[in-house]
Amino acid sequence: MKCLLAADLGGTLSRLAVCSCEGTMLEQIHITGFGLAEDDKSQPLPELSETIEAICQKWNIRAAAVNLGGKNKGQIERIFRTHIPVVSVFRESEGKAAFAISESADIVLMAGTGTIVAARAGSKKVICGGWGANISDEGSGYEIGLKAVKTSLRELDGTAPLSLLTKEITGMNKPFSAVENCGDLTRLRDNVRARLFPLERSHIASYCLKAGECSAEGDTVAQSLFIEAGKELAEVVIRTYRKIDLQKPADIIVSGGLVKAKKFWQGAFEGSLKEEISVSSIRYEPDGLMKAMIKIAEKLYREGK
Repeated sequence: MKCLLAADLGGTLSRLAVCSCEGTMLEQIHITGFGLAEDDKSQPLPELSETIEAICQKWNIRAAAVNLGGKNKGQIERIFRTHIPVVSVFRESEGKAAFAISESADIVLMAGTGTIVAARAGSKKVICGGWGANISDEGSGYEIGLKAVKTSLRELDGTAPLSLLTKEITGMNKPFSAVENCGDLTRLRDNVRARLFPLERSHIASYCLKAGECSAEGDTVAQSLFIEAGKELAEVVIRTYRKIDLQKPADIIVSGGLVKAKKFWQGAFEGSLKEEISVSSIRYEPDGLMKAMIKIAEKLYREGK
């Protein structure tokens, strides 16, 4: 049986879906994120290469559509083209996946490790946010994780009791106090640093999951990070709405990993939106991206077979 492969290679998690040429889901695989922030590289990615090879040994993959959260497009293309005859790899910042989702909405917010917003009005399209690692991605999982770390370190330097979030991230139970021997304090600080390393994008973004766990436990510090993120996500959508000059209430789709934690930021997000723009509907679709990727893979197969 001829099959298709849809892939979303994010900074934290990579999701792959095998489906029939008619769109029936056959298998789903979750592995490490391979959307790397670096430019194209020549070295292989063994885990990804082995995963694609195993999939192609099991299924007759005829076409693959790959949404890439990083900049390493050439590296990813080489891996997929080794095993699959028709392959299209596009960076998330190109908006191709978002616009595929937006066939049933005016504005699409993709919120995961990074964030990007795409909108269309008639023949006009616009993209906002998604400028890249460390310089944009307001309200993203990476941004929440980074703020969680910074907040925790500030608490260690303070005098108030530590929040649950800070205890979980740093492994400490109380703030650092004044000491006679600074060597003792240096060792404690180095232990915290070692716990935080490596300072890679995917690792920092993983603290968003920790913030979600602490929020569920009622930690108000962690909850405040999600409330702030909701407002930041709304601001990007508001800028996009005004730029596209939609001239009508907006139908909005929100897709991506952050949708799983929407109970912590949905209220702030929707409240901020409705204060500034006219909204007709907001739909949360955690798997909206993969559905769009399958559609793109189907089109690739029809055009390339």
